Amino acid sequence: MNKIILILLLSFVSIFSQIESAKRLLGNEIYGDDMIFTSYDISTKNNDIVMAWLNSFENNLTAYTDTLYFAITNDFGDTFTQYHSFSFVDFKFYKNSTVKIIQNGDNSSIYFYAEEIINNIRNNGIYYLSSNDNGATWSDITKLAKVNLLFSNYRFDLFTNENGTVSFAYYKTLPNAVFYQYSNDNGTTWTELKLNSIKVTSDITAVQSNNNEYRIYFLAENNSDVNELRELLSTDNGATWGEKVIMPYLLEDSFILGKRRYI
Repeated sequence: MNKIILILLLSFVSIFSQIESAKRLLGNEIYGDDMIFTSYDISTKNNDIVMAWLNSFENNLTAYTDTLYFAITNDFGDTFTQYHSFSFVDFKFYKNSTVKIIQNGDNSSIYFYAEEIINNIRNNGIYYLSSNDNGATWSDITKLAKVNLLFSNYRFDLFTNENGTVSFAYYKTLPNAVFYQYSNDNGTTWTELKLNSIKVTSDITAVQSNNNEYRIYFLAENNSDVNELRELLSTDNGATWGEKVIMPYLLEDSFILGKRRYI
């Protein structure tokens, strides 16, 4: 038993060390002085570090050409088994714009939030692109959700289950509601569910437990325009949902939702 615990502990330390090294790599070596490093996501696969990050030109106020990067390294950045950049004309990334990596076998998908600006018309949304060959080639960009938010640091949350289903939760202002989308075929087709009708005033945090339960947490305004912490709960892998108030009468700045975690 002690040997098993030691092996698990060493594995955790190794993964933590890989992720910390990847953070230093992202912060010090990859992106140039002329760009703003806005957001990143890091995961490990076998002995590889898999990274995706967003860069935005600091003074690029008229012609938008921001960039999404994807890289795989097994020697902490000395060499890359995969390294790709995707420049999106008319797309704008912002500080704290969310990017997420989902891996399922040789399939890798990158999900990100961006603002599309064409003819001075702004159109916020969640987008993704995918690879079926471990990052060697990539699909075209696909828009999953039109968000229509007035603030730029919008976040969504994303998770997968043991069956490979990809799920994410997000909030729209037209109409005011929390939505849930899932895909059973690595993002080829998607099903969208509207979970409620309410004004959300915070980031959304999705929690996946080990017994087929999904939980979504957020702050929302009640009928008295007072914030309260709410939970959406599914006990059947997202097929049906229930909602309840966890903590009533919270100020908007008195509660910070944590990062995605596993129970």
